[in-house]
Amino acid sequence: MKSLRQAPKRPSHQHELVEGFWIEAGDQPVQAVPEYILTPYVREQLRHLARAAVIRRYPLLLQGPTSAGKTSMVEYLAKITGHRFVRINNHEHTDLQEYLGGYASDETGRLVFREGILVEAVRKVSSIDTL
Repeated sequence: MKSLRQAPKRPSHQHELVEGFWIEAGDQPVQAVPEYILTPYVREQLRHLARAAVIRRYPLLLQGPTSAGKTSMVEYLAKITGHRFVRINNHEHTDLQEYLGGYASDETGRLVFREGILVEAVRKVSSIDTL
């Protein structure tokens, strides 16, 4: 009988094992990140994050006090699974244009619409889902 503590068999070469869960790898190089210290508490939280991420059914909301390590944990997960990591700090001056986009001058001085990071992310996810 297999131990419940053993990871299941690797689904494919496009998956990386994270705290007992096989996460689908992204299109970026998988990185070793020795500068991150994985304490037992961090490993437990990373396991929760990996479990939620492997389902890929719902968006994730990480909540906690400032400097609790939420961003670092997501960045670590992105690096070890080969996913792109983009950080946007929300603050009282953050406006919708940062997410949706807005008009700006191009190199010739023409006014052009530049998509924001949220629109870009949705487009990329949509194009991946249709492959």
